[in-house]
Amino acid sequence: MVAIPNFMLLDMSQDPSYADYWVDANITTYAYPGGVDIKYVAVGNEPFLKAYNATYLQITLPTLKNVQNALTRAGFGNLIGFYIAISTKS
Repeated sequence: MVAIPNFMLLDMSQDPSYADYWVDANITTYAYPGGVDIKYVAVGNEPFLKAYNATYLQITLPTLKNVQNALTRAGFGNLIGFYIAISTKS
């Protein structure tokens, strides 16, 4: 699993080319025959925690969509899934 940190979510939600860059730097560089077997991308680190005061609520899904499209363009669309960590704590 490879993760997108919370501080990147805003830029990645607004700019598909940033998602392309991130996929190239963090997926394509390592996921090749004989390389790292990446199965999932974690979008944020518990982005819906109450402590974040809904900061990431409106940008998590657009980020996921942009990264999914970038993965598809890079040839990984059907090979890598997504994960959004959700805390059970309040």
